[in-house]
Amino acid sequence: RVGETRERIVKPRIISALNIHPLDAIENHDIRMDLFYRLGVITIVIPPLKDRLDDIPILVDKFINKFNIKLNKNIKGVTPEVEEIFNSHNWPGNVRELEHLIEHSMIITTGDRYIRKENLPVFLIRSEINNKGDDILSIKNMANALENSDLTSLINNIEKQIIKVKIDETQGNVAAAARKLGISRQNLEYRTKKYNI
Repeated sequence: RVGETRERIVKPRIISALNIHPLDAIENHDIRMDLFYRLGVITIVIPPLKDRLDDIPILVDKFINKFNIKLNKNIKGVTPEVEEIFNSHNWPGNVRELEHLIEHSMIITTGDRYIRKENLPVFLIRSEINNKGDDILSIKNMANALENSDLTSLINNIEKQIIKVKIDETQGNVAAAARKLGISRQNLEYRTKKYNI
């Protein structure tokens, strides 16, 4: 301690974080190898927010409670329309982006108990409009594909591709993939057999 001459024994516990893979950080000389092996007793990988959409409602509640106290407000939650926007957003800024977005929306919200679409930042609305435009183009492309196929085959093919993507995203975890798809595990297992995935 400052001004003290007696030695004290301490047993610190260090929590450190990297926004890139530790081995990439070592290779790029962003972190020394010996330091990593001194600190890296337990390594936990936290997936980006876009890969854990189930966490969004919990985080939204946490941030609303935080900013209700800070801003002296009484916001109860977000509208279903805002929930839909949150679930379709890519979240490049992860949890910090969500926190700032909630704070922005609560500052803008006046006399309302719920965060509405019009309270969201402009960049998020613009992003949503662009995504919808992309969706319309995709639908037109799919409709054009009907010239070479029938509707049932096209729908089955789309369903198969979506299931493959979700199973890849969850690294083969069928229960997690089923949750992401909004269906039961049994239903997903039936579909994987049907499509030979």
